[in-house]
Amino acid sequence: MTKKQIGSEPIYDARSLGTPRMLVLGLQHMFAMFGATVLVPALTGLDVATTLLFAGLGTLLFHLLTKGKVPAFLGSSFAFIGGYAAVQKLFVDNPEMNWIPYAGVGVVCAGLMYVVLAALVKAFGARKVMRFFPPIVTGPVIICIGLTLANSAINNCEANWWIAVLAIVIVVSCNIWGKGMIKIVPILLGVVGSYLVAVLLATFCGETVEFASVNVVQSATLSGNLGSMINDAIEPAAEALKAFAAQNGEYITNISMTETVTSKVICAFGNPSMKLFTEEAIQKIKDAAWIGLPFAMKDTVFSLFGNCDLGTLGSAILIMMPIALATMVEHIGDICAISSTVGENYVEKPGLHRTLMGDGLATAMAALFGAPANTTYGENTGVLAMTKVYDPRVIRIAAVLAILFSFCPKFAAIVSAMPTATIGGVSMILYGMISAVGVRNVVENQVDFTRNRNIIIAALIMSLSLGITFSGTGKLVLGSISLTGLAVGALVGIVLNAVLPGNDYQFGKSEQGDTSVNFKV
Repeated sequence: MTKKQIGSEPIYDARSLGTPRMLVLGLQHMFAMFGATVLVPALTGLDVATTLLFAGLGTLLFHLLTKGKVPAFLGSSFAFIGGYAAVQKLFVDNPEMNWIPYAGVGVVCAGLMYVVLAALVKAFGARKVMRFFPPIVTGPVIICIGLTLANSAINNCEANWWIAVLAIVIVVSCNIWGKGMIKIVPILLGVVGSYLVAVLLATFCGETVEFASVNVVQSATLSGNLGSMINDAIEPAAEALKAFAAQNGEYITNISMTETVTSKVICAFGNPSMKLFTEEAIQKIKDAAWIGLPFAMKDTVFSLFGNCDLGTLGSAILIMMPIALATMVEHIGDICAISSTVGENYVEKPGLHRTLMGDGLATAMAALFGAPANTTYGENTGVLAMTKVYDPRVIRIAAVLAILFSFCPKFAAIVSAMPTATIGGVSMILYGMISAVGVRNVVENQVDFTRNRNIIIAALIMSLSLGITFSGTGKLVLGSISLTGLAVGALVGIVLNAVLPGNDYQFGKSEQGDTSVNFKV
């Protein structure tokens, strides 16, 4: 085969470039997806190595189910970050319990929703199915996803605003004024650039500062005949509590046992408002092996067998499943965008039902082992457009490289030590972009807000989603089931859109509108 020049003309068979170039292109593709992929576990507390492993395996599964025709890479979905945070809140009173398997079951169920939609698309066609997910529903839901996450971004930035602002400046500069590859990987460059500056500051200007925090480790509610209500878990304080109860038996009193935890943080110039790295994270880097297994059994869904709180599990499922409504539309948009870039109609062949099936099963597989939900990536389209290399073989090389990196715990520890402010700065842009994309979805589809039905649907989605999220409890409790504001808003929006008269949305009427849903920078 005659070797071709990258960027001169479309290349559908990368073997014409030679093996070394194919490997370089695969590495480029992996790093284009890398920043966003590893940022999700950094934000949620999931394992980086597990994330990389199942991003690679999920991509390969996707290619298998789509007959190896679609040049798409699957990475971590930002849309589920709010869901992970909500599931974590369910365990505030039980910190000894591991929240990851419960969240995993919820994500597995969300992934299976893709399979259901794939079956419906196969049976009835895309136009009829998408009638239930019009922009008047998906747009406000996507807007609320970004807005509900913004608070966590600000909290992370407060660790060190200088580092956070630096990360923001790098991402914005690269995305607006960057050329070639620099323009495609602004997230990665923002993370790496601010991380390196933090390392330099820690090395030359860093001082260790101790921070003390108080954690509630045990509690008991005392009321009326209090002697019988003393929790055995606080046996060391039983006598003191009984004495207190004898004196205050007519009152309801919350008694808490606390402990003080001291952490050591490296701060720039010893300033507590300029946090860089925890000494614990540095020690983990030193202790981490170069080679190891990329997942732990305790984080898998299988760890729940025989030891599961069904009420909490039901809440986790109801938190995660509605998020799939937005990510499925995101998937459709990404597949349409890839089709337009490559010049192949992947919605028609191998078919939207196959791509949905691949994305959903990849998400379910990842969640089973404690990895974040997968999704198709908008960055993927940017790399395709720049290189004009459309061969899915290159994507599969990127997937294999991600799998290989996952077996290096040292690498994962370095990523996990990322300064909180770096995470905050980058996520501030990402979360804002999610909301901006929701606005774009509504505008480009020309949603008519002069119609009362549309105003009511959008109003209830946003007021319920944001109102419940930022309420005192942060959730809607129905018996043993807890629903996030986003879940309530999305479900109400779908139901109202289905029952209120005047639903005139036609999928495919505006290609730009239908393909506008994209959560990435």
